[in-house]
Parts: sequence; structure tokens; C-alpha cells
Amino acid sequence: MNIEKKAKNTIKQQNLLRPGQRVIAAVSGGADSVALVLFLSVWCKKNGGVLYAAHVNHGLRPTADRDEAFVRKLCCRLGIPLFVCKAALGERGLFSEEQARQARYAFFDRLAQDYHAKVATAHTLDDQAETVLFRLVRGSSVAGAGGIPACRGVYIRPFLDCTRADTEALCQAAGVGFMTDETNLNCAFARNRIRWNVLPELSKVNSRAKENLAAFAQDAAQIASFLEREALQLVSAVSVQEGYTSLPTAGLLTAAVPVRRQALAMLAEKLCTPDRKMILRMEQALLQKVQKTELVRGIYAGVRREHFVLWRDMPPVTAQLPFGLFLEGGSTLYNRTFAPFGFRVRLVERHEMIKICEQNKKQLKNLADYAMIDPYPIFRTRRAGETFRPAGRKVTKTLKELLAEQGLAPPLRERLPLLAGEKTVEWVWGIGFRQGLAPNSNCRRAVYIETQWIGMEGEEDNA
Repeated sequence: MNIEKKAKNTIKQQNLLRPGQRVIAAVSGGADSVALVLFLSVWCKKNGGVLYAAHVNHGLRPTADRDEAFVRKLCCRLGIPLFVCKAALGERGLFSEEQARQARYAFFDRLAQDYHAKVATAHTLDDQAETVLFRLVRGSSVAGAGGIPACRGVYIRPFLDCTRADTEALCQAAGVGFMTDETNLNCAFARNRIRWNVLPELSKVNSRAKENLAAFAQDAAQIASFLEREALQLVSAVSVQEGYTSLPTAGLLTAAVPVRRQALAMLAEKLCTPDRKMILRMEQALLQKVQKTELVRGIYAGVRREHFVLWRDMPPVTAQLPFGLFLEGGSTLYNRTFAPFGFRVRLVERHEMIKICEQNKKQLKNLADYAMIDPYPIFRTRRAGETFRPAGRKVTKTLKELLAEQGLAPPLRERLPLLAGEKTVEWVWGIGFRQGLAPNSNCRRAVYIETQWIGMEGEEDNA
């Protein structure tokens, strides 16, 4: 089967293009990209499409200007509008190949958006085989073994079932030359060693080695897609607070191992870019019910109250928040809101106390008799060893224990405010006032603290 038939089949099977589609071909000047332009120019004419070309001259190689001139001449000959980005990165000597790649794709992204077009790149079956081998030996998940997708976002790759020999043959048949990137011959790069040393040896074992590697990539991509769908259902119960991700352990423990690991990877992606080693450490912590293990610097995992949790170190806050609360002359407290946690302090009269409690009995824990509370408390964060006796509970515990019982990760425990007098802690976020401060029938005025968590957009916690 010739290259035209292979590419047409890929377009049809993967639904890459539709009649009338606008397409931007990424053209470097090499055989693969030149063949891509030749193929797409014919396809667009037959299917009413509109073809453009895009070339990036990074200035990283001495022959960069030569390649640009060649692409300009080719597009002029074919009557294809050409967009050129002259980055001249090499003159500054500040950019790596990866940074050049990022700049290149940023250029393509802008063009795709401005012209409402797909961007076609000339990745071939050879590129696919090289990518799969490179990822496998480096250490890859099933998703990584899926290699280069035929379609991702605005990017399409019609030549994924075509070999490099196919593209060179198309150029030769059309009487069109192409440029050679000299860096592709440099075996100092790992990918080039795979291209020139490894794949030829594998082809001696099996002449269809590249085709078989590409077929394996397709299978791996389908398996990865299945695992992702299953894992998405598993992580649907995830809870996210500021720097703190939590998921019940029950589903993770009963899930098939590949699904569980995919779900753990999805959780970790909320905080960092996980690798295989990290995912295995997360799984070990889950199975062994480890309370805290450091995955990478500043990021931790553990099991707390039947939940698997992930969190990162958060910047410390000052021991005392930058405001004080003085209850004498309490009129200044009406509708006063304190950041960054989002809570208000009010003095309320008896009739308002009754109204508050009638609406929600749980709010009683946030009411305290004005006459009984320390007259000069301040809002601050907790201190080591402090204890607290919540109203309605016949037990005194350390604040560390009480906040842990609330299911809060260590970073949040260290940041949540409490109201403290000279000798005692009067009120704690999420728990309420201490034992002995609740208003009785003789109370005429009370301190009322209403809270609303504003750490995450759209999330509220009315205590």
C-alpha cells in the first residue's frame, strides 16, 4: 500500500479531517514534512480544504536559514500560504532543544486559534517506534507506552502508519528534494542512537519490528484509555482543600491493581507530575496504612480516618494573626470580617440568639455568653501542647488530636485560627467554643462567630 492510501486510511479511521477543513502543515524542510505538504495539497484540493504551512526558524543550527529558504521556495511553488516564526534563539545561546520545542508549539497553537484550523505534523511510524522504545527503556506507564497519538487537541498526524522510507519515496516521485537536519545524525542524542543503532538491529530479528512496535503502541493506548475511564469513576469521590487531596480508601483497596495505580496517578497530578516510583510509594502507603510518607520534597501521602490523603507543605503563618479582638465596647465587632479564613464576629442580643438557634441548632457551638468569655482574647494559630475541652464533650484533648479528628491535614491544622485568652483557648475553628461558655436563660448578650471557608473557590464550610 502506498503512502497516499495509508494516510487516507488513517484520516478516515481516526476521523482526523473533514471536507472543507482548514489545515496548517508544520514544515521543517525534512523529507517527512515535505511529503506531508505534498499529500495535504492534493487532499485539500479533492476535499475542499484550505491548506497553510508553518515554519519555525530557531536559529539553533548553522543551516537554519537554508532550511527556511527551502520551505519558502517549496510553498511558493505549491501556492500555499506560509507563516514563518523567526525566533533566532541560537544567537542568545539561552535556549535548549526542549525550550525551542515549546516555542514552536506555542506558535502553532496561536495559528490554530487565529485560523480555526487543525495543525498537521509529519510524525511517522518510525517516530512512533522510536518513541515507544525510548519511553519503555526510560521507564513508562501503559499510557506512555501508547506513544504518539494520531490526534490530540488541534494536532493531527496523518502519517503515523507511514514509514520514513514512504515519505522519501513520495518526495522522489514528485521530483521534490528535501533538507537534512544534521543534528538527526548525531548519536550523542539517545533518540538518535535508537534510530541508527537499536532499530536496525531489531529489524534484523524481525523485518516488521517497527510495525509491531507501532501496533503495540495502539494496543497500549486503548488499554490506557480503558484504565483512565475506570479510574475516573474511582476518583469521583475525591475531596480537595487548599493543598490537601482526600479519597476514601475502600474503593482504592478493592480496585484492580492497574486501575488503582491509575487513580493514584490522577490524584498525584493535582500536586505534581508523578513517575512510576512515586505511584508505587503511594500504593505502598495505602496498603500498609502509613500515616505519613514523603513522596518528593514537600509533598506527602498517608492514610487518615479511612481516607488516602495527599498534601504539600504550605507557607507558615505568623503565630499570631495581625489583629486582636477586644470585647470591651463591643459595638466595634458588628459585622467584622477577618481574612484570610473568612469568618465574622458579632455581638448578638437575646432575641437574635434564639433566632439563630431556631434556624440551626448546630450554631449553638459558636455562641458564647459575653459575660463569661475572657475580655481580651486574640485570634491566632495553635501552639504546641495546647489543650481544649469542646462544649458538650466530657473529654479534654490536645488541639493536635482534636483537629486530626476533624480529618484535617497537618498543613491546615497549623493555619486555622482559634480564639485564645490569657490562659485558655476559648474557640476553635470547626469545633466551637469550650465547655462552660454556652449561653443560658439569664444571658442577654453573646459572642457569635460565623465561619465560611474561602480557601478554595466555590467551597464553603459553615460551621
